[in-house]
Amino acid sequence: MANSHNSKKTVIKQGMSDHDIIRYAEENNVTGISSALAEGVNVNTVEGKTGITALHAACANNHLESVQLLLKDSSIDLDIRDKFGRTAVDVALKVSDPQIMSELLSVQQSMLPDADM
Repeated sequence: MANSHNSKKTVIKQGMSDHDIIRYAEENNVTGISSALAEGVNVNTVEGKTGITALHAACANNHLESVQLLLKDSSIDLDIRDKFGRTAVDVALKVSDPQIMSELLSVQQSMLPDADM
């Protein structure tokens, strides 16, 4: 009964911190990620202990929906490295989900400056 009023949506909207987006990505909570981004939470927030971002967490946990949502944010930084020197692309390579890799590489390529080669 009391839990019905304390749904994730209610909790998400109250006192969100920048680090919540990382937890939401770990859980594949796309509603939480969407709410966090709508409230202005920094998509590139780095967790202090491990150095991961929400994108690292989504890739490590093989959460395609979260990866896709995070990549839609125009300020996403694919070059952030965790404490082990790994980018989200490096993490995704280890997980080896071809769809996640495709999404990451597509965004990474779109961020490259135009070069006449």
